[in-house]
This record gives sequence, structure tokens and C-alpha cells, in this order.
Amino acid sequence: MQKKLLLAAPLVALVLFLFNDTALADQIEVASRVEAVTLHLDAALVRRIGEFSVPAGDSTLVLRSVSPKLLQQSVRVKGAGDNEAIIGAVTVRPSTGTGVESEAAKKLAKLLDEKQMLTDRIEASETKKRAIQNFAKASADAKEPRAVDLPAAWVAVTPGLDEADDRIRDLRRQRRMIDGDIEKARQAVQLDPLSAPGYDVFVEITAHGPAKGKIALEYLVHNAKWAPVYDARLNFEMTPKGRLTLVRRAEAAQRVGEVWENIRLTLKTTEAVGAVAAPRLSTLEASPGFPGEADMPSRKPPDDLVRLESEKDSSIRFQEASMNHSRSAFDASFEVPGLVSLPANGATKVYRLAQFESDANVFVKSTPEHDTSAYLHAKFSNTDSTPLFFGPVQLYRDGSFVGRGTFKHVPSKETAELGFGSDDSVSVRRIEQPTKSFTPKKEKALAWEERQSATEIRNGHAFPIRVRIEDRVPVSTDAALKIEQQPDSTPPTERNVDDRQGVVAWDYNLAPGETRRISFGYRATWPRWKGEFQSWDRR
Repeated sequence: MQKKLLLAAPLVALVLFLFNDTALADQIEVASRVEAVTLHLDAALVRRIGEFSVPAGDSTLVLRSVSPKLLQQSVRVKGAGDNEAIIGAVTVRPSTGTGVESEAAKKLAKLLDEKQMLTDRIEASETKKRAIQNFAKASADAKEPRAVDLPAAWVAVTPGLDEADDRIRDLRRQRRMIDGDIEKARQAVQLDPLSAPGYDVFVEITAHGPAKGKIALEYLVHNAKWAPVYDARLNFEMTPKGRLTLVRRAEAAQRVGEVWENIRLTLKTTEAVGAVAAPRLSTLEASPGFPGEADMPSRKPPDDLVRLESEKDSSIRFQEASMNHSRSAFDASFEVPGLVSLPANGATKVYRLAQFESDANVFVKSTPEHDTSAYLHAKFSNTDSTPLFFGPVQLYRDGSFVGRGTFKHVPSKETAELGFGSDDSVSVRRIEQPTKSFTPKKEKALAWEERQSATEIRNGHAFPIRVRIEDRVPVSTDAALKIEQQPDSTPPTERNVDDRQGVVAWDYNLAPGETRRISFGYRATWPRWKGEFQSWDRR
């Protein structure tokens, strides 16, 4: 007989109602299981399937123990069968029973059985002990007991009492140990997501005749997530070129209160419940003033400079009338090969998704202002058709683990850069010169300060290597503060590196054993009444 598609129906009822004879009359239990899951960055779309057989007329299909983390408004139902049928209302209600019997619950039940068995054996031993005691008492109370019979009675009674006491003590010790295990098992059951009762889904169906078919239930759940992780392996053989192998992986975990075994798993790089449209901008207000001046004590300039400074001052403090939040989403999907299982206890599983190789430009980089170590870096192109998403990277250099890095978003065909640990064969030494300064007595006069440093780099490798040294000069945020690079400074190869104002870099190809020296310094001048010269990292 030709199969016909059942009509899809949205969730039209999310209410609790009293059971009545009509509601219970034609309920048909449907055994279901999770067939497929699409994991987003913040939630999961679950597809649960089951088979049904209904008579002609109206019936209600019942799918029990659906996830307690179910987002009820997301429920959708589809189906197909061998006779024409129509899906009607769909109702979700909290389950009246307990959740799925988990391994923790099975262990607790086993421990309770063992405790009851020990209790029964203790009671049996105590009954035996009382019988021995009653026998001894009866012998002592006998009329005119012969003295010759008493020692024999005591010899007969004492070993039995000792044996019973030893057995009772041992059984009670075992029961105390069981009690400790039971308490731990109870705590595990409380923490186990499978122990929480979920939801029952009731699907009304009208069939023109007896029908058999399959039903599919799709819904969103919270407490399920995945995150991209990577392995980066750099092979470097004494040349400026290296070979980088990048393995793309996924870390996935779930605590939704369902068993996900032998499922098809799809990973998406979007959020299931995130923003879907651009935010509406509010009016942006502005007023003149120095940043943070409300939190700083006022400093009054000389009277004859007030008008001039106010004309030159161009700093503006911004105040936003209201706040809007948005997110940046890059859509991509990954199909995990084969059928997989994801534990319900939140344990993380790692899946291998893809691998690609790329040539890498290898060089040594150092920022001696903060750290005089020389670090091996590699630049490479993302040759994969999918962007590299934000996530941690396990770094390997020539087969050895050297640490962890982080990827920011790298679109396809664009360049990425990773550090691969320190290079002990390249030495960097920074020499700080004493700071020179002058503070005039007159407030109208100019104060100044000079800072100077030198950096020495030596290539200790037996092969040439490219070296990059980065430093910086402060960027003035006040028109009255002038900062100029010292004329004897070594000219940098690049200024404002990666759009970072004031950051400069020197690039050298050093031969084996070669040493280079970089001189760098600046001079700052400002009106004395402005205060002291200060610099800080821009946030």
C-alpha cells in the first residue's frame, strides 16, 4: 500500500489538565529513541523517532520521558504511514513517573538490596543468639540441677554465643560500610541528569482507517554544547619554510537527561536561540570634558592659559542613552562520521572532523619590553574551505608538545599566526638607559622626559633565521603632550603594526652567529601645569 505523509503540526497546547475518561480512552504508548542530534554552540536540536499502530478514528500517541531540558515552544511533530492520517494538537506535560533508570540508580538499588540481605542475616543471627541464651537460662532454672551437669551445659552454650556475637559484629560492620556506599550512591543519583523526570508528549491523530507508520519528534534542549578545538603540528627543518598540519576537532557534552546512543551527530557553528536580526541603534549623546574627570580632582590651569587650552581641547566624553547587544555568527556544519554516543553525565567526548596541511613561514619573534625570550612563530594560510573558529589549539613542534594557543576567527584563504614555544638558540638582551627628565619652576614652561633602550639579538643556530623585534612609543591623548622618537633611534621596518598605534617592528634575516643591535627611544614634552608624564596600556 502506498505510504502517505502525515501533516506536520506545531505545538498548540502547553497546559496541564486533569485526566478524564475521554483523554485516557484511546491513548497508545509509542516506544521512541533519539535518532539524530544537531548540536549548536548554545543548545541542541533533537530528533526522536518511534513506530505506531492506530485504529480508525481518533487516537492519542504518547511519547514518554522526553528530556527535562526541553524547550516546550520548540516541539514539532512529523510522520509517515501506510494510510491517510492527520496530526492534530500536540500537548506537553511533565512526566508523573521517575526518569530513566541510570547506572547510578541501578547501583543504588543493588546496594539497598545488599543492605537488606545483611539486615536479614543479622536478625537471623540475633534469633539464634536468643535461642542459645534461652537454653542456658532454662538449664540454670531447672529444679535441683546437678552440679556435674552445669559445666557441660556451659561448655555447650559458650562457643555458640561467641560465634553468634562474632557473626553479628561482622555483619553490622559490613552494613555500616554499605550505608556509606548508599549515601554516595544517593548523591550520585541526585546529580545524575537521567534521574530527573522529563516530559510526556501527547499527539492527537485521526486516521481514516487502521494505520501503521513512523513518527518523528523534533525539539530544542538546553545543557548541550560543543566547541571547536585544534591540533597544530609544525615540522621545521632549518629553513624559513615549515610544514604545518592542522587537525580540526570538536569537544561535545550534554546533560539533558536523555540517552544519546548510536545517533547521527551534526555540529553547527550558529547559536540556536541567539539573535536573528541586526540591533536597533539608539541615539548617541556626547558632551565635552576629559575622560574620567568626574572621578578625578579638578586641576586648575594658570588664568592666562585657560582660554587657549579650552580652544585647543578636542577630547569628548561619550554617553550612550541605552545599551544593545549583538553577536557575530559564521554558519558552517560538520557531520561526525558514523553513529556516535554522547554520555548523559556531562563527560566530554572529542570527535575528529577534518585535517589539512599548509606551508608555513617560520620566524622568531620577541617583545623585550615584557619578555626577552625569543619565540618561534609560524604564519600560514587557511587552505580549508571552512573558517577556523575561535578555540584552543594544542601545539606540537617537531613531534613534541610545547603548549596551548588560541585561534581567533580566521576566514578561508586568509592568514593565521601561531606561536610554537621559545627558541633557546636565539638570544635577546634589553639594555635600559637611565631616564632623563626636566621639571621647570614656572608653570608656563615645558617639562620633558627622555627614555632610551637598546636591544641585542644573536642567532645561535647553525642556519639563517628571520627575526622580528617589537617595541612601542607612547601615543599622546592630549594635544599639549608632544612625543617624538629620538633621532638616533634605529629606523623600524614597520610602524603601527596590525593597526596598533605606536607599536613598531624591526625585521632581520640573521646569518648563523650574527648579532644585531637596535637603539630606540623617545622624548616627551608638556606644559608643567599639566602634571607628570604617565603612560598606560590602552584597553
